[in-house]
Amino acid sequence: MLAYLVSYLDRVNIGYAKLQMLSALQFSDAVYGLGAGIFFVGYFLCEVPSNLLLEKIGARKTMLRIMVLWGAVAAGMMAVKTPTQFYFMRFLLGMFEAGFFPGVALFLHLDDKPDQARWLNVVERELLRADMAVGWSDKARPKVSVWAMLKSQVVYGYAMINFLMIGATYALLFWVPSLVGMCIATVGVASTTPLFITAATEALPRYLSAALLLAVSRRRD
Repeated sequence: MLAYLVSYLDRVNIGYAKLQMLSALQFSDAVYGLGAGIFFVGYFLCEVPSNLLLEKIGARKTMLRIMVLWGAVAAGMMAVKTPTQFYFMRFLLGMFEAGFFPGVALFLHLDDKPDQARWLNVVERELLRADMAVGWSDKARPKVSVWAMLKSQVVYGYAMINFLMIGATYALLFWVPSLVGMCIATVGVASTTPLFITAATEALPRYLSAALLLAVSRRRD
């Protein structure tokens, strides 16, 4: 879970880096936007191959491969000087990070046991344990090929829903820090607003959402 949190921070921190990166490297907003978005080109191209490799070598080796390569590219970002280097490194970052979420999901599925789910009561743990014990029988387990999935309209429907959701989310994450900084500057704060103030202001809605989520969860059926 810590690795997934770090991967999320690694994806979105470019929005905060933009506040000083553009002036330091003399990049335009267009260069930043293309570099931020090209990450997903590499991610898109390598997501399916990474998942196929995940099936062959397992979750642990996949996590090791992804984190070593992803960490090397993330560290190499500090050497970026030109737009071309920026584009290339962002593309590599997306390519190497592809498959990370499925790997995390599989790893948790293999290692998480009902007895470790402390948020469930005794009855819920027993129901989960019974459900896991039944599982799929060998005869009932569906056999679906990769090509059959690629021809499925249902798969493309889910992919489009996820694309629209992720696209809107990351558009906000990449540009909201700049918008918040501009808004803070218009109310009399220095134009070079400290990153901490910008980040804390931008995070307020998320704190409220987290509090409401916890409150609603406690009133579940």
